Amino acid sequence: MKKIFYFVAALAVLAVGFTGCKKDKEKEPEPEVTNPKLVITVDSITATSAFIAVVPEVDTLTYYWTYYEKADLEGLTDEEIIEQGLIGEMDYIIEYYAEVYSKTITYEELLSVGEDSYGLSFSPNTEYVALAAYIDAEGNITFGDLFKKEFKTPDVEIISEETLEGLTGTYIDDYRDYDESYILYLGDAAESIEIALNLFDVDFAGEFTEEDMDLEYCYFWTSDLGDEAESIVKASITATLNEDGISSVFAGWIVTASGAKYNFEANVPFESLLTPAEGDDDVEPLPARKVQAKKTASIKNLKGAEKVKGFKALKK
Repeated sequence: MKKIFYFVAALAVLAVGFTGCKKDKEKEPEPEVTNPKLVITVDSITATSAFIAVVPEVDTLTYYWTYYEKADLEGLTDEEIIEQGLIGEMDYIIEYYAEVYSKTITYEELLSVGEDSYGLSFSPNTEYVALAAYIDAEGNITFGDLFKKEFKTPDVEIISEETLEGLTGTYIDDYRDYDESYILYLGDAAESIEIALNLFDVDFAGEFTEEDMDLEYCYFWTSDLGDEAESIVKASITATLNEDGISSVFAGWIVTASGAKYNFEANVPFESLLTPAEGDDDVEPLPARKVQAKKTASIKNLKGAEKVKGFKALKK
């Protein structure tokens, strides 16, 4: 009988011991995060690309991230950057898709949840700032902090140089609604070389600096590239009135993302510089080439529900 009593007593002691251990291992409640952070990292930086990642401290909160050239943000407060650079960018994307594609895009589709990352295209030798802030599905700022990460791309290294011969050219309306630029297509007779330059001015004489070109829409193509094309990351062009009085000579150079430099000269007759009349069915737009690793220094690649980062190029 004593053995049974001692056995039961021992079980009771063990039970108390196990209960105590279980109580000691109970998880303490996590402290409430009152000012969650967004950690931005930028890796694999080259002259024309970089990989941006954003990791939220609270992975259930929605946020929006993008990037701008550092010079574009000078003089703006954090509040203004959030309002204009983040929320304003989302508003623009929503309006753009509604107007151009008759497609409804919501804030929720543009926001990120949890870790988000993307490889994007950039211009060489340029300072950028990656931005992120917690924003909800109604477009309200849930926490006031703006998180930033500055980085700079190195200059592109010229690895080859070549002079292109026998180019001719034509201006053609680029068929976009959101700016007043034109594409100057230069190519050879066999159509095995094509240079597409986006110009904001159609003067027949004068210099075209990079401020007069939207390099985001410029590309170089040869038949060797197939359906793909190389991004143009640098360019310099001068238009000179020809002695015949009916044409201009466009001469200069371009540098592609791969570091190839091409010098060129093209005689462009004035009649080919005329913009097609709106609604002219006899004029067909030239076929678009696919540009490798572009759109993105400004119109970045679509992601998820047609998520777009950095539409600022469209605002020009």
